[in-house]
Amino acid sequence: MPSIKETIIINANVKKVLETFHNFKNYPSWSKFMTSIEITEPGKTEETLSVGDSLKVVIFLSRKNKETVFTPTVTENSEKRFAWNGVLLSSWI
Repeated sequence: MPSIKETIIINANVKKVLETFHNFKNYPSWSKFMTSIEITEPGKTEETLSVGDSLKVVIFLSRKNKETVFTPTVTENSEKRFAWNGVLLSSWI
């Protein structure tokens, strides 16, 4: 199955990058694409998310001028990497 994979190399301390990335409530201040990220697992925090946990991500589609919901599953949440997997708009994305 085809997939999209994006990798970004950031020249900064890993701990600081993860603190910024894990600050889901602050996303709307710097991301016009991902306007909201919510943890759907009761009692979980950004730091305690584990493999198999779910998120609710609201993304803004500028070409359609509308928001859509994406519900990925966490595939890694370690000191060096945060990753998720899910369907975005269509099963082929």
